[in-house]
Amino acid sequence: MLQRSLPLTIAAIVILFLAFFNLTHYPITWFDEGSHLHVPKTLVRYGVYADYSSEGFRHYGPTIGIGPTIMLPIAAAFQFFGIGLLQARLVMVLYLLATIYVFYRLAEGLGGTRLAWVATALLVTSRGISLIEYGRQVLGEVPGLLFVVAGLALWFATWERSSWQRLAAVGLLLGLAMVTKHQYLLVLAPTLGLAWLANLNYYRTAPQRLFIVPGIIAFFCFALWQGYLILYLGPATASENLAMFRQFTSGAALVLSPQLMERGLRELLSLNVYMGWLVPVLAYGFILALPRQKEGQRWGYFVDAGGS
Repeated sequence: MLQRSLPLTIAAIVILFLAFFNLTHYPITWFDEGSHLHVPKTLVRYGVYADYSSEGFRHYGPTIGIGPTIMLPIAAAFQFFGIGLLQARLVMVLYLLATIYVFYRLAEGLGGTRLAWVATALLVTSRGISLIEYGRQVLGEVPGLLFVVAGLALWFATWERSSWQRLAAVGLLLGLAMVTKHQYLLVLAPTLGLAWLANLNYYRTAPQRLFIVPGIIAFFCFALWQGYLILYLGPATASENLAMFRQFTSGAALVLSPQLMERGLRELLSLNVYMGWLVPVLAYGFILALPRQKEGQRWGYFVDAGGS
């Protein structure tokens, strides 16, 4: 018993140290984090979900960068404990710790304790992910990852008991990931679509509702938040709000430029990310996904997500 609990205790101490030590000084706060902090600060002081400057309220900008799943908990922390960087980053650390724990449980369910230890260690220490660095800041990557991992864990658990309530919860979690950080839409949309097609034409091991219900609810959650941003959050009419919304989101199209995508692909294949092991790991995952069984189908989703 002691031999099993000692490594877990040491790992927990190390993770807690990495998560909390020198929290307000590392990483040094920068423009994106500072702009995100304006929204919960404005909400607490003025009761308006917006950025605030000498020009007045700015309803579109930081409110689009990350979702209410981050802004509202930080606003609650500001309301009860005062406004400050420490209060905001403590909220983010809770997301970080929850992400590590849920990821461990997901990996354990897929391949046992040994796989869970290795996968979690790679998640925490990989320079290509920088989980600790991102997780200590007011950014959307780590909270979004939490919702994705939690959604996948619940999704895989529903295969044996695929009730409508469980499938709806899966869709809600995946939808919250999209709302938290819009870039997750670019990953989850093709992943869900390809997973459904793979089951329909290749695996044929699961009922179609296992894919259709979570997909519909996830995209409904995302569309509902976008509609709220345009119809109710802005200060003007819906058409004027839509014009402002398009203006502030126009820069996001640059992310899809061929030049940036090519540069990103070269970076992923370089030795700087996973020490060059990304392609071999995806190839091995593809082999694991070949059997037309439940286990192979689950691994196929991870290969699908990795390719997306």
